[in-house]
Amino acid sequence: KVQAKEENDSSNAGTGAVLAEVMTAAMKNMGGSRGSNAAQLLAMKALMENMFGGSVPTLRKILDGLAKVPTVEPGATVRDAGKVMAQYRKGVLVMDKKGKELLGILTPKDLLTRVISKNLSPDSTLVSEVMTPNPDCVTGDLTLLDALKEMHDHKYLHLPVREEDGRVVGLVDVMDLISHTAGGDGAGGGKGWRDFFRGAMAARGDREGSESGSEHSNSQHSKRSFKKGSTGKNDGAAAKEFERPVSKLRPKAPTTASASNTIYEVASKMTSNRVDAALLLDDGGVLAGIITDNDITRRVVAQFVDANEAKVDSVMTKNPKCVRSEDSALDALEMMVDNHFRHLPVLDKDGAVVGLLDIAKC
Repeated sequence: KVQAKEENDSSNAGTGAVLAEVMTAAMKNMGGSRGSNAAQLLAMKALMENMFGGSVPTLRKILDGLAKVPTVEPGATVRDAGKVMAQYRKGVLVMDKKGKELLGILTPKDLLTRVISKNLSPDSTLVSEVMTPNPDCVTGDLTLLDALKEMHDHKYLHLPVREEDGRVVGLVDVMDLISHTAGGDGAGGGKGWRDFFRGAMAARGDREGSESGSEHSNSQHSKRSFKKGSTGKNDGAAAKEFERPVSKLRPKAPTTASASNTIYEVASKMTSNRVDAALLLDDGGVLAGIITDNDITRRVVAQFVDANEAKVDSVMTKNPKCVRSEDSALDALEMMVDNHFRHLPVLDKDGAVVGLLDIAKC
């Protein structure tokens, strides 16, 4: 049975981005030119303030409840950085030897696209060779609302936090923000977000018309790829509360590969397709598992697994939970928040895999 933390380990990129997306839809045309947009913005703020009992927390407050800043030096190997990233389940900041100057940032996606898919050795490749130098930073005064918008606008997965005096005080990813708002341990968080999701989706302007949001994979397996296990909801759940279906979240055509491929082969395909997750199929075209950039970091780089020799089925998350296109979008989002899922395979009425829901791109 798939464990929550194992199933969607790509937690560092995602859940809050859908919040940012729907909030940005209400904000981006503001400028004071249209009263209706101003009303939408006020509605978004009111929804979020209601969640926090009157005030939206700042990043400084959120960082107070997190562990120390995950850091490495530029001369460290990718292997060493991968171990730190696996421990903290997020990217790392690259600091000078004195630990005072921020030089760069390294993320799980960097390990996927710049190391494993390039067939570089994690033991001989230095962090300085593959990091993103001089990353943009935000201050601790930034609110959760603004942090989510910043991530959405710039497609950031992490935000380094640096005070005006130059002190680096932390690194937040989206799931840090979600876990904090859920009450620290994340318990029951999805229910807390549910009303916000509903109001935000309405403010975004979703309509009940076309149900063509799901894109079918152009993979040779797409028409006959089925899920072995059960879905998260029963048929007809989409009618509950007359909610919008999962298809409204616009799941993308999934990148698929054979579960018998090597890790390197799958990583190369993911990089070529510019994705951070892939669905793995068995010889009969049945969905067997999922692999993400975080899996590559935690189960390959940090565990000394040879990507050229090991098969991807040895490190993938097996039998991932799925939803159907007609299931409730709010139920799917709630599931992802509660379980720290970022990716969720989407099936059609017959159980065929037709999409992959990435909550960062809904």
